[in-house]
Amino acid sequence: MGDSLLNFYRGLVQITKAWSAMDAPLLQPLLQNLPVMEGQAPLDVTAMAIVMSEEFDLSNPTKLQKFREFIQTFLLSTNQLSQLQLPGDEAWFQKDASQLLCEILLLRDLSFLKAEALIAIIASVIIFGNDGVAAIGFIMSFRLAWGHGRAADINETMWLAGAVDKGINRAKEYSKNSFAISRRVDC
Repeated sequence: MGDSLLNFYRGLVQITKAWSAMDAPLLQPLLQNLPVMEGQAPLDVTAMAIVMSEEFDLSNPTKLQKFREFIQTFLLSTNQLSQLQLPGDEAWFQKDASQLLCEILLLRDLSFLKAEALIAIIASVIIFGNDGVAAIGFIMSFRLAWGHGRAADINETMWLAGAVDKGINRAKEYSKNSFAISRRVDC
C-alpha cells in the first residue's frame, strides 16, 4: 500500500463528503462525479480502513454504541434469528461501523440479510449523520463503479443501490424532522 493509493482514497472521500451534504443524495450523481479510470480502482481493505478511520467519525465510542443498539433493537424486534447473529469469525457487535458496513455493502450475500442491510444503512445515517452517508457512498463506489465485492450479482447489486438511495433519504428526512421537533420543544 503506497501513498498514491491512500491519496486516491482520500480524494474519493472528499467527493463522497460533498455528495453526502446534498439534501437528497442519490448514488447516480455520485457515480458520475467519480474519477475516470481505466479498469478497476484498486481495492485494499487495509487502506480503506486507514482512510475511513481518518476521514469519518464512525469510531466515536458513544455513536458506535448507539449504532449497535439501533441494530440490536431491530434484531430483537423481528423475533427470528438473523444471519448476522449466526456464529462466525467475529460477532457483528464486536465490529466497528466501518467494518460492518464494508462487509454488508461489499462482501456478504444479502439473500437473507436485506432487512439488516437496510437497517445498517438507516442507522449509519441517523447516528453518524453525513459521515455515515459519505462512508456508505465511499463503499458503494467500489461495488457500483469498479465492480468489487459482490457486484457480479446484478440483482443483488441493483436491489442494494435502491435500498441505499431509499435508506439514506428516509433517514435524512427522519433526522431533519426529529431536529425540527426538538427545536420546537426546546423553544
